[in-house]
Amino acid sequence: MRARIEQIDHAAMLAIARKRHPALTRALQVLTWTGQGWWWAFLVVLLASGIRFDFLRFPHREYVLTSMIAPGIAWVFVQALKLRYRRRRPFQVLPGFEKLTPAPVDESFPSGHTASVFAFFVAMLPLGPVVSAALAAWASVVAFSRYYLGVHFPSDIFVGALIGILAGASTGAVRPALGADRPDKYGSYVELAKHAKEGNDFRVEARDRGAKVLVLAIHGGIEPGSAELAEAIAGENANLYTFRALESYAGDFFDLHVTAANFDDPRALALAKASDVCVSIHGYRDAKTETVCLGGGNRRVRARVENALHATFPELVLREECKSIEGVNRKNIVNRCREKGVQLELSKKLRDRLANSAADFSKFAAATRSAVLSGRPKD
Repeated sequence: MRARIEQIDHAAMLAIARKRHPALTRALQVLTWTGQGWWWAFLVVLLASGIRFDFLRFPHREYVLTSMIAPGIAWVFVQALKLRYRRRRPFQVLPGFEKLTPAPVDESFPSGHTASVFAFFVAMLPLGPVVSAALAAWASVVAFSRYYLGVHFPSDIFVGALIGILAGASTGAVRPALGADRPDKYGSYVELAKHAKEGNDFRVEARDRGAKVLVLAIHGGIEPGSAELAEAIAGENANLYTFRALESYAGDFFDLHVTAANFDDPRALALAKASDVCVSIHGYRDAKTETVCLGGGNRRVRARVENALHATFPELVLREECKSIEGVNRKNIVNRCREKGVQLELSKKLRDRLANSAADFSKFAAATRSAVLSGRPKD
């Protein structure tokens, strides 16, 4: 079997040598570098620094960073097989065969470039078809470049791709421990509503009271306590929109999570358009500290809310524009009101406290409501 595979590999290398074209060669000589180990190391350092110091902002940046673990996992298995088989490269065994790119000094089998790009491609699959299609095309071109440029046999590339696929699939097991965000199953509320049934899987409450303030909770049930707090803040005077995942939903509640920048329920958008200021209530993972992350595009009202919460609960940790949950994106539902709004992200520990203390729950809602309505004409 091994002799037959080598025979096919040698024939394939000689065949591609006769099909090379200068323009294609130049393009593949550039693209092949994107599978190099130093390139991955550079991207990891850049992205980790961008997250740590907050100079790179884009959706699911933590998810992308943890996806870069996949090429590292693939590298371990690639190196083990290289040491086991110690296969020489095509230009080393085929007389007169020319390589068209600098070749690594290690063994040929399997292809490390191919393993790394396929590992990253598979790890990123949950981010949706557009990202997946682009990465699939890129990974395929990089893999082909290793064959075309003469530094790997086809079987090296085939096994490298298999290793990459397995490594990419394995990242799902390590992401929860690293705290990486999970991408949404649906790209918008409109898409969600095509697959989940209102009244059975989720419930929406939209109350237009002709008010100047809209209070929202778009992740009720998914982020426990957020919808109840939104209702208390709104009281009987503010406009209210809540989305709640219901216990009757058969799947994982997070399947019904739509990020705020993509939340496009027409009822919520209509209420936002009719309101001056939005207040959006969310929850996030942090079981250790009682924290409120304040975001949203209306800094003036945000400052009033921060001052009110500090005066009422001086022991709380109040932070502004926490990484990844800043709420400043203009497409965020909280910024669809005429004067934008304030996004409050409550830690799990704080939400647990409010759920277990009716007095604290009432004081938090009252302080927030008073700060938002302060200085506004009565509706």
